[in-house]
Amino acid sequence: MLAGGVNVPVPLINTGPIGPGRNDTGALNREESYTLHMIRGDRRTGASEAITAMNDGSPAFKKPVDYIGTKSIPEYPTYARDHIFDINIPGCNPGRVFVGQRKDSFVVNLGETFDLVNIANPIGAEDAATDDLADKNITSFILEVPISCLVQASSQPIIGGWTTASLGVGGPGGGSAGGGTAPCPPAARCR
Repeated sequence: MLAGGVNVPVPLINTGPIGPGRNDTGALNREESYTLHMIRGDRRTGASEAITAMNDGSPAFKKPVDYIGTKSIPEYPTYARDHIFDINIPGCNPGRVFVGQRKDSFVVNLGETFDLVNIANPIGAEDAATDDLADKNITSFILEVPISCLVQASSQPIIGGWTTASLGVGGPGGGSAGGGTAPCPPAARCR
């Protein structure tokens, strides 16, 4: 932020309104993006191909900033919706992807589950226990993939899809010393 002709660091993620379009980010101090790859075969040694944006072939996708409030993002639903991308999936039909905040869509009793599965009646009524995530937004990775990409080539139409997420190895914060993300070497266990 410019104050008295001098650039002054601002300890906020934004200095003014953001959106409603994905490129309306002049007031945003930090942008997040992600890439996707289709790996066929072994997850560490298989053939990897970038999933790209349908409109321009870019392998990188913008993630909307998390909802801060109406002063920062007056039209969050419109802003977030503009971050749904039509994608090219190698060897497959087109799909869509969104990574960002969404209202929790399932029930999980975090406290009871992680307290050595301390659930009083796991087969009781659907709403008998507290939903610890009710009315909370969670960061979601939503991938819409055509069934034809997931069905086995055999005569049995079994749908199967697997995902992994890894942080890079090296340097502070898991990234490489150069500030990028290093790939996970085949012999390592990356988290």
